Amino acid sequence: MDTYPLTNFPDIRKKSVIHSAHGVLMIIPREGGSLARFYIELHSSTVPKSVTLAQLQESARKIFNPYELEFADTYWWSAYSIGQRLAERFHEQERVFLAGDACHTHSPKAGQGMNTSLQDGYNIGWKLGQLLSGRASASLLSTYLLERQKIAKTLIDFDRVWAKQIAAGKSVGDDGKEVDFSETFNNAEKLERLGEYLYSTPISLISKFTKPEEDIDSFIETIVILSGNRTETQQDQIPPCFMPVSGKYRMRDIHKIYIDDESYNYGHGHAYEFYGIDPDKGAIVIVRPDHLDVKIDGGAKGFKFNMILRE
Repeated sequence: MDTYPLTNFPDIRKKSVIHSAHGVLMIIPREGGSLARFYIELHSSTVPKSVTLAQLQESARKIFNPYELEFADTYWWSAYSIGQRLAERFHEQERVFLAGDACHTHSPKAGQGMNTSLQDGYNIGWKLGQLLSGRASASLLSTYLLERQKIAKTLIDFDRVWAKQIAAGKSVGDDGKEVDFSETFNNAEKLERLGEYLYSTPISLISKFTKPEEDIDSFIETIVILSGNRTETQQDQIPPCFMPVSGKYRMRDIHKIYIDDESYNYGHGHAYEFYGIDPDKGAIVIVRPDHLDVKIDGGAKGFKFNMILRE
């Protein structure tokens, strides 16, 4: 199902698989920053036509436990059986051609169906184009079966292994070592005090300049860039005020927290080093609407927003 989840699960915006005593659930973040697709594995005896949205949502809640999970809205959902099947023929006398799910079916994970189906279409498409334009003989069409059927068989074989691994969960390594998920977040207390100053105290800057009927981040947006190791920082160590509830579905915006650390795709993070900021002290940067920034540090404690804004 494609849904807008209200949850404190820390990896809701990451591709992840949850294994629990209540079943298996895969999370695929969708576009827009809030929408997510849930693939929920139901018992093998389940009749797809009898499944309801309420049952799917309750299954998801049990799998997420002890994390909270509610649903602001569900955009789309479906229940269906999964089977690895391969057609014996991909065409009828080279007049009618099958492609995609019409000739190979498997689990919906890993983008296999979409990618393989597109490749089927490309393969037969250019060959039909060459034949119809007079640039190739009809014998070219026979290569569609030769090329795509073996690809489909390889896909089905892979899916049998992949589906079993997803359902089985993570195995313990031969060395028997436990996985170290996190360490203490040393600056949590400082971050908590900063959050109280910005949001909760009588002199709260953000509350002061934001209208009661508006989202708390509609006028002054707070973005936190932490130092340290990305894998050692847990979401529950960050004060909720830095992940404000906003938007149509009143969901927490977790896209305002960054860590100045190595990234999967874009190299290393050296923002603190580049800008000369002491990780133990930190700094505040005010970015104007025209993206001009002014760094505020210990030598600029007298800076006040009311110097430039009116209540």
